[in-house]
Amino acid sequence: MIMFSAAAGIMSSVFEKSVSGLIAASGVAGLVIGFAVKEVISDFFSGIILNISPPYQIGDWIKLENDEWAKVMEVNWRATIFEDFYCNTLIIPNSKMSTMTIRNFERPKKHTVQTLEFYLDFELPTERAMNMIKAAAKEGQYALGITDKSLEPIVGITDISQIGVKYFLYYYIPDVNAWIAGKALVFGKVVNHLFQAGVRPVYPRHEIFTSEFKALSLRVRNQRDLLTRADMFLAMIPEEIEDLAKKMKECTFQPGDVIVRQGEEGSSMFFMFEGLVNVLIDFKGEGEQTKVANIGPGQFFGEMSLLTGEPRTATISADVPTIVYELSKADLKVVLEKRPECADTISQIVAERQISTQAAAKNLDSRQLEQETRSFAADLLKKIKGFFRIGGR
Repeated sequence: MIMFSAAAGIMSSVFEKSVSGLIAASGVAGLVIGFAVKEVISDFFSGIILNISPPYQIGDWIKLENDEWAKVMEVNWRATIFEDFYCNTLIIPNSKMSTMTIRNFERPKKHTVQTLEFYLDFELPTERAMNMIKAAAKEGQYALGITDKSLEPIVGITDISQIGVKYFLYYYIPDVNAWIAGKALVFGKVVNHLFQAGVRPVYPRHEIFTSEFKALSLRVRNQRDLLTRADMFLAMIPEEIEDLAKKMKECTFQPGDVIVRQGEEGSSMFFMFEGLVNVLIDFKGEGEQTKVANIGPGQFFGEMSLLTGEPRTATISADVPTIVYELSKADLKVVLEKRPECADTISQIVAERQISTQAAAKNLDSRQLEQETRSFAADLLKKIKGFFRIGGR
């Protein structure tokens, strides 16, 4: 600038030349250069600001203005570099990032929320429906490692239309990396809980009745299906399953209710129909219980107490409003007295399941697995016959 002013002065005083044109030309040149480097300068200073007060850090998952997920890979003086879910690289100038509205899913806490909406039939009581959906969501969250009681899933109703009642589920996932897997897991749990209760999402339809309308059952129960899903009863014929199903007792529990308690005597097993229960074990015998698992609809527990009268090995408590069906020793004894050979199949199936769960921990090869299964089955059969006082074939 000083040299330019000196040169202009010399031209004006010595050579008596007008410098107005030179000054005008230099101004235009300055404007051109300024416009040319404006974005570079803006990117540079924006990069400095982003590094001094960063709204995100390397490795964070954020959502951009176009609702696109992106993972921060690098922040340099000119641009921020991202990678999306499809492993594509996105390069966005810092000047744009400094003015963009973004959502950071990693800070200050990593867990985030996802939602699910679907319709169910009017005839399904809303309270029951919301209990089932919440139980399914909690089971999914537990499987994802979310056990914080402050992160309870939320279920509500958002619309009522000619299709049905529209339910809204608000659930948590541990972080954005679990977005796809978590969504599949929770959705699967919801479908399973509804399926086990005989409920399915509705869709637009028209119904034409040619006879007197009969209201559908509000609670679709099928104890027979619960029994057939338990592999230990595979040896029984349909008539025996049907007879047992009719004798099963329905039991309802509220959150916190204890269904069975560790160490107590028992002679029955339970089949989950609706809800979710916690499996708690006191490993040291000091009254301090540790949660080790959850059991949902379609599953069962307590079979060893039913078959052998052994004390309960765990405490089972309801996590949400829960409905179970109880099968007692007296009910099963009627079948075993008529066909004692069923005990052989039951002992073999239970032994295979019990030993297979221990095989990995014990590092058993196929021969050892077969030997342990045979030994366990023989011992279990002896206990069953003694407990039910039945003879062999």
